[in-house]
Amino acid sequence: MSTPRTDAAKFQSSQDPDVYNVDSEFAAQLETELAEMREELAIEHKSSTYFQSQLSAEREKVAKLKDIIQRASITFWKDGADGEIAAEMFRILGEARKETK
Repeated sequence: MSTPRTDAAKFQSSQDPDVYNVDSEFAAQLETELAEMREELAIEHKSSTYFQSQLSAEREKVAKLKDIIQRASITFWKDGADGEIAAEMFRILGEARKETK
């Protein structure tokens, strides 16, 4: 790969126009930068994996809460809002408190 930075650092040391050498200090600098970037990339990958798992867990909680609300709604509308139905509805909604703690 040719970049302005590498082009400036290479020099021709043979008769072959396609063969170039690069100063060893420059090569070491590039290797150090590459290692640093790989380390940063690994850290970012770990963070991304962590946040993906957190997102998945939160989506699962939302799905459970939607199910609880749906069941409470069905119970409420099934027979009307008498005391027994209301008590059952509040029991189901109480599950939501347990899920969010």
